Amino acid sequence: MYFCAVKKLTLKQYFKFFPVLELPVLLTEEVAIEFSRKNKPLTLEAVQEFIIPIESEIDEFTEFVPCFRLPDTELFTGIVYWKASLLKKEYLMVTYDLKGNFICRRSIASSFLEEENIKKSVARIDENMTISIVAGHNESASTEYDPKQSKVFKIDIADDGQLIFATENN
Repeated sequence: MYFCAVKKLTLKQYFKFFPVLELPVLLTEEVAIEFSRKNKPLTLEAVQEFIIPIESEIDEFTEFVPCFRLPDTELFTGIVYWKASLLKKEYLMVTYDLKGNFICRRSIASSFLEEENIKKSVARIDENMTISIVAGHNESASTEYDPKQSKVFKIDIADDGQLIFATENN
């Protein structure tokens, strides 16, 4: 029996799946289709090495789409990918320090069904490294969305790569 040595994927190789994108960026469900068309798909090795260790709720129907890398960061690297499963879709931001150590992972926009409600959020990442999130829901039987049900959140991307909730408004 012969065994081949499998070359381990480096973090630098993994980051190549995520093109640097100029800000501002708006993240909606529709934009995920563009990322899947334009970007090279993640390899099985990339998913096993870098995504599975930080993710939960993965099954055979879960797919990952690399979206982009944050521009102009000096002390960290920030990437965004789309995670889609049967009842939940979300954009996740993950940050790493310059040595390749994991800093944090946070969902920044999503769409999912919870009981009788469809919950959605969209995010905009601005040039000043602030993520503005608008989240709302409506009953699955209802065809009309009530904007009064929306909430606005802000997350600051700190110089060290931490994602910090800044404000919450009703």
